[in-house]
Amino acid sequence: MKKHCRLRALSLLTASITLLSMLNGLTTDTVGQEISNAQIRTPTSQFSSTERETEIARRINNVISASGDSVGCETQGTLDSDLMPPRNYLTGMIGASFANLDITDGELLDDKLFTAGVALGRRYDRCRGALRIEIEGRARENIHENLASGIVTADLAARGVWSSTVNLWREREISNSFSIYGGGGIGLGGFDNVYRVTGPLGNIRVDETNTNFAWQIGTGLTYKVNRRMSLDLGYRFFSIVGDTARGKFTQFGPGSSIQIVDFDYGSQLSTSELLLSFRFDEPFKNRRRRD
Repeated sequence: MKKHCRLRALSLLTASITLLSMLNGLTTDTVGQEISNAQIRTPTSQFSSTERETEIARRINNVISASGDSVGCETQGTLDSDLMPPRNYLTGMIGASFANLDITDGELLDDKLFTAGVALGRRYDRCRGALRIEIEGRARENIHENLASGIVTADLAARGVWSSTVNLWREREISNSFSIYGGGGIGLGGFDNVYRVTGPLGNIRVDETNTNFAWQIGTGLTYKVNRRMSLDLGYRFFSIVGDTARGKFTQFGPGSSIQIVDFDYGSQLSTSELLLSFRFDEPFKNRRRRD
């Protein structure tokens, strides 16, 4: 028992000595063992304040792992956010949006649209992953359909579909390079509601902008290309809550009589989307240094 305690105490002492050496930027430890060239470290005094915190945190984790007492941050009661400073990031995204426009009169329009957008966010590292908070703006192509039956024609569309949401994503690492994530967001969305019908008995016309509450949920897989760039393949279900537009029905009567009737026209948009995203950590960091 005493022998075991002495061995464990010696192991902890060696780890502590190594930690102190690495934090001071030494290239050899105090027990005379040389560190290989791949392990040589730059003195932390040469880093900026943010970089110094990051480097010290990384060296602490390396020493803990090397000491044989592998203790994760969950069991230590410490969040990685206490070790790694939060980082800003910029994301560009493109993808396919499989959209449905549900109209009050029972008509359902289906269309495949192109979508693109950007997101600006902040990343907080956590145990085995990260928490990301971002503001996202996205645009989508128009949903459009022309219908004709005899001498009656109809033009139905949702044009200029846009959204702006605040998202929260939780990542979970599954390897050094890959992570999975899930989450969602809320915000606003809108589109121009277009509904025009022309026939021998009269015309129907709706052309009004709808803006309403929007929400989305999603999941995906992230691949870390390097320290500053990640690729993201994700799925989103997005919806703009149904809204009502005011329309006019112009009815042609006998002779030259015309009657105009107002009516409500409602529609709701929902989409299933596949997105490819490119995320860049601290995209303006180098520019700040030059300035």
